Amino acid sequence: MKKRILTPEEVGALLDWNPPSGAQREGQTAETEESPFETKAASRGAATGNAPGDIYRNVLEILGEAIIITDPRGCILFGNALSCHLLGKSLASIRKKPFDHSIRLADANGVLLTPSPVSTALLEHRKIPFPLDSCLLLSRGKTLSVMGSATPLLSRSGEVEGVAVSFHQTVRRGGVSDPFPSASRREAR
Repeated sequence: MKKRILTPEEVGALLDWNPPSGAQREGQTAETEESPFETKAASRGAATGNAPGDIYRNVLEILGEAIIITDPRGCILFGNALSCHLLGKSLASIRKKPFDHSIRLADANGVLLTPSPVSTALLEHRKIPFPLDSCLLLSRGKTLSVMGSATPLLSRSGEVEGVAVSFHQTVRRGGVSDPFPSASRREAR
């Protein structure tokens, strides 16, 4: 069973997309009522003056994980605040540009990951973890050690509708990245 971070409907609401024709939920017709969650999100949006999709955008903004969402061609549609902070780029500077051209991932030796995890996820229709000791190549020759994965967003029919990339900064110890730094230890007396 393939897992998604977001359903196609949630991604569509997040990005103000119209879902592709025939992308309705299984067993749902155009006349079917909305789910209680959609109704609650729509009423909350109306009460606060926000669009119904804003609830999804707000959730992605407050996550402690950097999130980037691409379209089926690998072009960036969304990046939360943490992803933009870690990349040192604004969303406007990377939006609608191919992931592979805007964000450069490399191995521990600084060699670009080719193909990128996003390209591989688009081709293989499965979650692709970043290789161990991956890093982002930033401007001015700086690097940032990261761990993460690229997960395809699949329609009910199995077609790729985009990729959700999630990553976070890791701490390096002695040249090896350590995602869980240990607390200092006291010597026993």
